[in-house]
Amino acid sequence: MRILAFGLSQDRAEVEYSFADSPDMDYDRLIDRAKHHKVEAIVADVILGKPEMFNDMSDNQRSILENCVSNALFNGSRLLYYTREYLFWLKKENVRAAVLKGWSVAGYYRVPEIRKSGDIDIIVKEEDYSRAVEVFTEKGFIPIEEQHSNHHLELKGPDGVVVELHNTLAEHFDSDRVNECVRKYGQQLVTNTEEYEYNGYIITRGTPEYNALSLIVHMLQHYLRAGFGVKLLCDWTVFINNGIDEKQYLRFADMAADLGIYGFVDMINHVCQQFLGLNADKIPLIFNNSNIYDNSWDEESLEEFLADIMESGEFGHEDNNRMVAVNGTGLWAYIKEFHHQMRINNPDSSRFVIIWPFLWLKTLVVFLKNNRKVRKTSTMNIIKNAGRRGKIIKSMNLFKR
Repeated sequence: MRILAFGLSQDRAEVEYSFADSPDMDYDRLIDRAKHHKVEAIVADVILGKPEMFNDMSDNQRSILENCVSNALFNGSRLLYYTREYLFWLKKENVRAAVLKGWSVAGYYRVPEIRKSGDIDIIVKEEDYSRAVEVFTEKGFIPIEEQHSNHHLELKGPDGVVVELHNTLAEHFDSDRVNECVRKYGQQLVTNTEEYEYNGYIITRGTPEYNALSLIVHMLQHYLRAGFGVKLLCDWTVFINNGIDEKQYLRFADMAADLGIYGFVDMINHVCQQFLGLNADKIPLIFNNSNIYDNSWDEESLEEFLADIMESGEFGHEDNNRMVAVNGTGLWAYIKEFHHQMRINNPDSSRFVIIWPFLWLKTLVVFLKNNRKVRKTSTMNIIKNAGRRGKIIKSMNLFKR
């Protein structure tokens, strides 16, 4: 984490960082963990600039890190070009759109290209959504056969680039009120945009308060499912340090409080401050506001939350025992989450209450089957993991205003 904190700093000359207390570093494990969290290019950028570490590595380890940086620079530049191109297509057809994640946040990094991305996320106005899909299909894009989310459509282009076309910021949460707020703020993002220029390319993204909301909602969505990795904490750190002022942060905080997720924001802020170098002076003192609080987390709570993130790898892919985290503790919390999963997996048919018993049974059968054949773990391990993470979530007073 200290290597990442150093790598995220804009002005390394002002950051005191010594490797003297890490003489026996396991570079193979370091590289492996960095790859699992998709931050290998950030780690490589630091090590390649530190002779005391670079010279201590094997030729193979050096080669791996050099390839990480060169691949990141190539892929980052490639996605920057395509992001600009796709936004141009939509603008030409009067489709209002903005980028989420990816190049909406990469520009805040010291070297923007080292922020690793795999696809391009674009959100459009609801009334323009059908036309946006047509724009891409007319250009040769094909919907991916197996869609994994209801809040965006994945399309793959002739050059292999995947676009996620969003109609809202995140998958539905277990609250109709919250979902309506997320939908509303997502649509407001598309009409509250700014243009970011890098290397001659102009990218449209949400203004800082809306960009902040999209980043935090994305994190929360993945945390409530299988989890998310360190890369999203890096995004948040560089964004807070370099991309938002006090007034903009307060507007974001009001939206987060309206959603009832400021407890989650507060935890993220404290973890990033403690471990990644987030500048606490950038966070206004807002805990006296009746709608927002500052929950002075103890060090044990922060370490527990970070350990959970480290355990998951990117989006929970590293731990087969992870599926979801229940919002709370006790039997009722598990029942609510089970019902929520049924509705997510059956968005159309679940509107008909009369067939809920059948859909519950179907959800249970698929759940048990996937545990054994796909995740290769026991249902009890899944339940225990969900409950343990649920205790962390309970401390955040999630979705309560």
